[in-house]
Amino acid sequence: MNETDKYWTQIMTKSGVSILDILMPHGFPRNSFVMISGEAGTGKSAIVAELAYRTLLEKEEPVIYVVDENSPLSLYHRFLGLGWDIEPFIESKSLRIIDGFSGLIEQSADAKDQTPYIRFSEINQEIRERLDQVTTRIRDPDNIDLLFDNIYRWMNRLDMTNRGIIIFDSLTELYSRVGNHLFTNLKNIRALACSLRFVPVWGVAHYGLSPTFPSGFDYLSDGLIDLRFEKSLMERGILVKQMRVRSMSGVKSYPIWVSFRIEPKTGCISTPNLIDDLKAELGELESKFAQISGLSQPELQVSDKKLRDNNQHNDNVSSSETILKE
Repeated sequence: MNETDKYWTQIMTKSGVSILDILMPHGFPRNSFVMISGEAGTGKSAIVAELAYRTLLEKEEPVIYVVDENSPLSLYHRFLGLGWDIEPFIESKSLRIIDGFSGLIEQSADAKDQTPYIRFSEINQEIRERLDQVTTRIRDPDNIDLLFDNIYRWMNRLDMTNRGIIIFDSLTELYSRVGNHLFTNLKNIRALACSLRFVPVWGVAHYGLSPTFPSGFDYLSDGLIDLRFEKSLMERGILVKQMRVRSMSGVKSYPIWVSFRIEPKTGCISTPNLIDDLKAELGELESKFAQISGLSQPELQVSDKKLRDNNQHNDNVSSSETILKE
């Protein structure tokens, strides 16, 4: 094996997420900064949660999980909802959570001169106490430098060199707080974690939540993964998740849209025949309904479109009336 082959053998890693490994058959480089983006509901947070779980379970490597959109407790319940038990990784402390969310709630309560008081159920209180053992809370949510300092500190403590992964959920939320100052910190972590230590960084970006979210993040990224709902079925009221690897530096990848679903305990799996099967079923249903109603399929589709447009109009009118009354 020559030096080049040795280098790529050391630097390459599989995600462990079925659909990602299909789209990147040789894996992805550990020195990558990867952004996964899409509109709400397309499965971004579920994918990075599975990526974290596979890293912890199958690779037995540490994970630093930065949460700034939801609490650590919400993250715990997300794992549970996906059918995955993270208690062993809390006990071993191989999972570290950096909490940039709870400080925001406390800051908001302080601004209103209120003492934040949240009453947890007994079981949630027990989970929260266990999570506290692996959680670093950022008291000032606008102090982005402190957040990244804690990432570097935990990288050292967990001996993260050529092992482990860092996840941000989400970059959109961070950007909404600190703006372009986030760029500097992401450039630094790309250099210090990805390039120097071969620790990959994955970040979630939401479309539609922040219209000012800059396209410059694409420039920073070594890998870009897009999620969406399949367009033709979405127009007919059916939401089918799709993913593509738009780009991944240095490795073979497939920039094609692949449908997938999220199954508890199994994770994100591809469903290659789902679109054709659904369209065939819809075609049969429309044909049967056309026979019953006496309308042709083209007339039926026009009628259906008019109904949807009318419902949308009524929704808009109701919303306008509500606003006027208020």
